[in-house]
Amino acid sequence: MDSWKLIKSALVYRAMSYLLVASTVFITLPLNASAQDTLNRAGDKVALGGKTALKVNKMSGGSFAEAKAAATETKAGVATATAAGATATYAVLNVEFKTPVARKLLFTDLKQSKLEGATVLTVVDRFADVFVDRDAAWDALSANPNVVRVEFSSRVDAPPPPTSMTAALISQAVPEKIVRGGYRNLTGKGTIVAVLDTGIDFHHPDFITYDSAGRPTSRIAYLWDTATDYQPGRGSVAPVKFPNGTSVGTLYTREQLSNELRSGGATIPPTDLDGHGTACASVAAGNGNADKLAAGLKRSEVVGVAPEADIIGVRLGKDGLENSYLLNSICEWLDKTAGKTPVVVSGSFGGHYSGHDGQTVSERELNTRFPLNKVGRAIVFAAGNEGNDPIHAMIDFSTPSKLVSWTASQKTMIKMYFDSADPNIVIYGTKATQLNPGLTQEINPITNQLEVRLTVEPGLGGVWFENTSGKMSKVHLYIMNRAYGGFSPQFVVPSYLVGTPGATENAITVGSYDWNDNFHAGGKALLLTSVCRDAAGSIMPIEIGYLSCYSSPGPSRNGTVKPDIVSPGEWYPSADAKDNGHSAGDWAQPDTTGYYRAMNGTSAATPYTSGVVALIFEKKPTMTLGELKTLLKANASKTGLNPYSTGIPNNNWGYGKLDAAAIDRIFGAL
Repeated sequence: MDSWKLIKSALVYRAMSYLLVASTVFITLPLNASAQDTLNRAGDKVALGGKTALKVNKMSGGSFAEAKAAATETKAGVATATAAGATATYAVLNVEFKTPVARKLLFTDLKQSKLEGATVLTVVDRFADVFVDRDAAWDALSANPNVVRVEFSSRVDAPPPPTSMTAALISQAVPEKIVRGGYRNLTGKGTIVAVLDTGIDFHHPDFITYDSAGRPTSRIAYLWDTATDYQPGRGSVAPVKFPNGTSVGTLYTREQLSNELRSGGATIPPTDLDGHGTACASVAAGNGNADKLAAGLKRSEVVGVAPEADIIGVRLGKDGLENSYLLNSICEWLDKTAGKTPVVVSGSFGGHYSGHDGQTVSERELNTRFPLNKVGRAIVFAAGNEGNDPIHAMIDFSTPSKLVSWTASQKTMIKMYFDSADPNIVIYGTKATQLNPGLTQEINPITNQLEVRLTVEPGLGGVWFENTSGKMSKVHLYIMNRAYGGFSPQFVVPSYLVGTPGATENAITVGSYDWNDNFHAGGKALLLTSVCRDAAGSIMPIEIGYLSCYSSPGPSRNGTVKPDIVSPGEWYPSADAKDNGHSAGDWAQPDTTGYYRAMNGTSAATPYTSGVVALIFEKKPTMTLGELKTLLKANASKTGLNPYSTGIPNNNWGYGKLDAAAIDRIFGAL
């Protein structure tokens, strides 16, 4: 869903994302007679469901060979180019067995694999994440009668073992009051905020404390850089290794980071080349030290929600989040590392490659790791920033057949999720869209519903749906990448847009509302605008207290209320990561001080919520995840929810708004 990279610029004159423009403008033109003719039923026909769809199918990747050779859109942000010098390539599979006993027969609790060609990444209960290096292992899992589901997660390249070391205020409204710098003597002390993102710039003063002599100590307890190869003498071996024995990146401890800061050296390469993760970490737990420097503006609004929480950063990729396949492994490591210290895991990322129902193996595994009775643990995920994008269509159909059409700017994939596996469902191609050979199907053994994916060519396209029995059926369609196309306006349904992993049932899934339109740059206050455009192409205004135009609505496709809550998201002054002295990434410019950048989206609302959870855990470290979710839902503000102020819970606000009044009620209840 590209939620971690919503904007290309933070300043008002660069605030409009070209991705949003691309997905809204070109689909609104009326069809002429010739175009309409290309959408008439023609060409091939495919009967879906029944015996033609497999119960367990390697649908997401096809085979190890395909995963190794082909660039796919299976997972947002997954890199597919072979890493320079890579010695081995693996497919990562998420596997769900019928029982824990069945899982242990192949993959033991000690992470030993009894299946040749498969190496265990992590296991819990009936779930296993594994590396496979050949089709035979993949096929064996798919054919195993004790396996419920095999899902392809990612294709990864393992680096070779290291051979040598290398050195290294104008406003249209008063900004809304939110929590900055703690709440009523609570600062997050004694808790951990784990930010899973593009990394953290550990050199930024907001992640450092200084003693009376000015000596720095890093506030980051651990920084796991999954994208930088381990070299002896630089950092430590990571908690996870590839099957060929090499470390999955490099782990840095607080001591190692502090030594680097004190030495003034540069042996550790940049640990956030995008800046998104650094910004998220500062919203949750930055201490505002940079703004206290000589050139600083001494602002309280740059201080994070929980400025004394310990921070653990996990960099999920070099240029994006290509290593997000490690999600469950990271959670396992965090749980063991933290011990009895409360931890909130904050993830501002996701994608539309799943059924939007929380039923991927990875999401079900997360639910097992984070049951509602788990003490001192929480996972917080972004709902996504696709609320204004025409990437979802939904129709009810029986007989006669019904059309759904779209326009694609380039070759892309559309995924379809039906409400059943009715063998009477038929899909027809058109002159514009041929079904073969670009269509694959399966019956998901977890949901017992039909799933179809269709590769489509650039331009106008469409398919027809029919249930030949006359029974009413339903289908949801999703375009995998909002930059690549959109459905025709009459078919767009702005709901069911919370992606993966935000659809995880036990996660606290966060939407965004607008709370601030100020930013200080170039020595003066600037007025920021929204990043969305309306149907006429005009920039949509920021309305303080209103739902952000981009905030992805729910519910989950299985009926679970998502998002759970909506928090302040647009706009924050947030820590600016540096790469050789310049702002990292291409999506923002620094403020007047050079230490902060503007940040918005559900990406920003998520770490804000994570900071609030850290304060709650500081107040009551024995709170369970279920109690925490109940506390948030019960005390979220349920009035003044504009727009879409229908009954609570609803698709846009979930159980309500995490505004200042809600914070007061939450801590009053504690």
